[in-house]
Amino acid sequence: QFKNNQLFFYQPQFKQLKIRINEMVEDKSNRLWLATENGLMCLDENQVLHEFNNPQDPLSLKIMALTVDEQNNIWCSNGNDLIRLQANNDLTHPPITVFNTSHGLPDIRIEKLATFNDTIWCATKDYLFYFKSNSLHKNSEPPLTQLKSIFIDNVNYPLSDVITVNYDQNNITIEA
Repeated sequence: QFKNNQLFFYQPQFKQLKIRINEMVEDKSNRLWLATENGLMCLDENQVLHEFNNPQDPLSLKIMALTVDEQNNIWCSNGNDLIRLQANNDLTHPPITVFNTSHGLPDIRIEKLATFNDTIWCATKDYLFYFKSNSLHKNSEPPLTQLKSIFIDNVNYPLSDVITVNYDQNNITIEA
């Protein structure tokens, strides 16, 4: 609020908002989402501030980037993960999904997020990548492991279909 040539804090009752706010977005339910140095916060339509500050929760870390998709999901980045929060009517325990490189992301150090044509755009220092917001899912089965080499008693064996060893060759090292 600007008054008498001074800028006053709009909501003085929310002292926790007197911190650096990295980004703000409004969702389709008229809630204001705030990416802050102390995690993700949401000012709902009833002027209630919701803080996501469970120390075990990735939303409690510094949130650097924020966007809302067509399904009203909140996407944010803490520099270590890409996080999707399904912002339903219950903001006390919304479903949260955390994605990283094991889910197909080329980089998790996301600095900027944007939504355009139901596509999430992610900008890092090294990449600009995007995906359809409804196409990114957790792996339902673990990825296959690719073996690079096998050492038995400190001898490198070529990767072939069958490796036969003696009973006393029991020092096996597998590099994946």
